[in-house]
Amino acid sequence: MTDPSARLPGQRFRNPPNAAAPVPDQVESQLTRKASSTAVAPTIQRYRTTRPVVAILAGLAAIALVASVIWVGTRPDPNVTPPTPTPSPAETDSGKHTPSPGGQGVEFESSLDDATGYWEIISYSWDASGTTVSIKMRITLDEGASFSWSFFALDNAAADIFYPVSDSGFDEGRLYTGESVTGTVKFRLPKADSTIYLANRNERQLAALVIKA
Repeated sequence: MTDPSARLPGQRFRNPPNAAAPVPDQVESQLTRKASSTAVAPTIQRYRTTRPVVAILAGLAAIALVASVIWVGTRPDPNVTPPTPTPSPAETDSGKHTPSPGGQGVEFESSLDDATGYWEIISYSWDASGTTVSIKMRITLDEGASFSWSFFALDNAAADIFYPVSDSGFDEGRLYTGESVTGTVKFRLPKADSTIYLANRNERQLAALVIKA
C-alpha cells in the first residue's frame, strides 16, 4: 500500500506534510512582537528640549508686561505743567536798601531796642600819616520805636579794639522810626584791613563791615 505522504521523484508538496498549521493565537502574538520591535520609541530628549523653551518665553513675556506697567505708571503727565522752583528765604533779596556807589551796607536787628534797619559805609579814607581813618556812614531805622547806636573798630591783624575819637555827634546817637541819619566817625586806627562794628547803646555788636587799607 502506497504512503500518501510519500513523495514521488520530482513531486513537491505545497505544504510540508509534517508542518503543523499555526494556531491563531500564536500568529497574533508574533505580529504584536514584530510591530513592537519595529516601532520607534519616543525619545526623552525631544520632550526635554521643548519645555524649557516654553518656560523661558513665558518668563520674558511676564517681565515685559511688568516693565510696561511700571513705565505707564511713572511717566510724567504731558498735560501737567511742572512747578516753577521758588527761591529759598536765604536767596530772596528784600530789595529795601541799596548801598551807595562804591559803598557797602548791611541790615541789622537790635533785640534791645526791638528795632531793625540798615547801616552802610558810604566812603572812608586815612590821613597822610596813616594813623587816623575817617568813615562816612548812614543809619536808617525801618522798624521799631527808636534805636540807640554806638561804634567800635577792630584791627584785623593785631586784633586790637579802637573807639571813635571824633566829636561830630555821630559817634553815638538815637534814631526814631523812619528816620535816616548820615555822619562821619574817626578812629585813630593804623592803616590796615580793619572791621567796623555797629553796636547798640550797650556796645553789643549788631553788624560788621570791613574796610581795606
